[in-house]
Amino acid sequence: MYCELRTATLSGIEAIPVEVQVHIASGLPNFHIVGMGDVAVKEARQRVTAALRSCGFRLPDRCITVNLAPALLHKHGTGFDLAIALGIIVASGQGQVSHYEDMLIVGELGLRGQVSTVAGLVSYARLACEKGLKLLTPRPEQLEGVISCQAIPIDSLGDLGKLQEQAIQGQPESDSQLSYATDFSEVIGQAQAIRALTIAAAGQFNVLLIGPPGTGKTMLASRLPSILPPMNHDEFIETALVRSVAGDLGHEPPSQRPFRSPHHSATTVGIVGGGTPIHPGEITLAHNGVLFLDEMPQFSSACLQSLRQPLEDGRLRIVRAQEAVTMPARVMLVGAANPCPCGYFGDREKKCRCTPAEIQSYQNRIGGPLIDRFDMTLYASRPPVDGLFENDRQGRSCSADLRAQVIRARNFATQRQSKPVRELQRDELCDAALTEDAALRCLKRSAERLLLSPRAIVRVLRVARVIADMDQCALVAEDHLIEALSYRVSALEHF
Repeated sequence: MYCELRTATLSGIEAIPVEVQVHIASGLPNFHIVGMGDVAVKEARQRVTAALRSCGFRLPDRCITVNLAPALLHKHGTGFDLAIALGIIVASGQGQVSHYEDMLIVGELGLRGQVSTVAGLVSYARLACEKGLKLLTPRPEQLEGVISCQAIPIDSLGDLGKLQEQAIQGQPESDSQLSYATDFSEVIGQAQAIRALTIAAAGQFNVLLIGPPGTGKTMLASRLPSILPPMNHDEFIETALVRSVAGDLGHEPPSQRPFRSPHHSATTVGIVGGGTPIHPGEITLAHNGVLFLDEMPQFSSACLQSLRQPLEDGRLRIVRAQEAVTMPARVMLVGAANPCPCGYFGDREKKCRCTPAEIQSYQNRIGGPLIDRFDMTLYASRPPVDGLFENDRQGRSCSADLRAQVIRARNFATQRQSKPVRELQRDELCDAALTEDAALRCLKRSAERLLLSPRAIVRVLRVARVIADMDQCALVAEDHLIEALSYRVSALEHF
């Protein structure tokens, strides 16, 4: 007696097809699961046995062998339980394989036969769509508004006789409504910082905020997602995949860009991902959104330096002895730092109490190579006291208006050149069709005087290009370049 059913396992954020092959033969009663499964997979024997008996199914008094093919692929998690149970039911003659041969079966079993959902539901649904299968899983309504697929809900093994197919509708084409709990109109003063963050949102730039304690660095960073444009379809699906694998599906509005703010005690694995099985870190959970590192010098040096490669490539590859996984990591990195341990180095109104050695040691925790990867560095000065007692928000920039500026700049850039500004190389940025000769001469003089690295020069050109897009200018002028340079060097005087 033999049966084959389809399921899948997660590798990173992707679902990989797996066949559940069930063979029942004469011999001493036994239950084997083979195929490179982890501890959770091996424990499926006890869960499946109890669930089948609780729901009135007969467990054959024979040798049951379950193979998860391909055998050399490592399998993780409890999502195989339902497929294994159905395979035993069919192989033992208590069900028909034709009922399940066009399904991708994913679910965890409880001891009374109840079926629970598992992480990665969006990944499984996308695989089912690609293979032309129906997804048999509990609570497929979680996919509503995320991905379109044909699903069959199941809450218990006792429901096998009354399964009904239902269509799950994905993201509406016109779903561009964004709603955030915070708004830039709540920020008092900081007009220059708000202008710079708007430019950063238009170009998807990394930003380092430097300033004394309590000047609004965290407040500014937390409002940055509210001015980012709506996600396109590909970004929406990628973000949903990451949220689903992390178990966060449904915790946030699906169309809202992620904002992650880990504590400075986070480990390197917590930030970039890893573990067994490999799970996404904070930089992947912030994919297509903002990763905010508050009190950045307090993070461990190894943790900060591990961000350098994914910031350049927009992805990271985690390699372990048993498997290698590629994770998406296209984020806007926003760091916030005090200029010294006491926080008042360079402040005009409050005296710094730190020694030069303490200041240097504190600032070296971030490291020059990582600072060089920030496109913009901003100084958040202390706002005027009088403004703190004004409740009238008229005259302040609101997030809706700033987001409109960002969208307008991106649309102008798309009309000019299909490639995003973030991906433009030096030769393209220095093209006479994009940059005036006077601007390039100004940059050359500034680069020699300020000892800018080649990477920093390219980043300044990119920022200048976005400033020109904000002004709807086809050419980068000298004024645009001077403003871009100011975002590169002015705050570093305090750091």
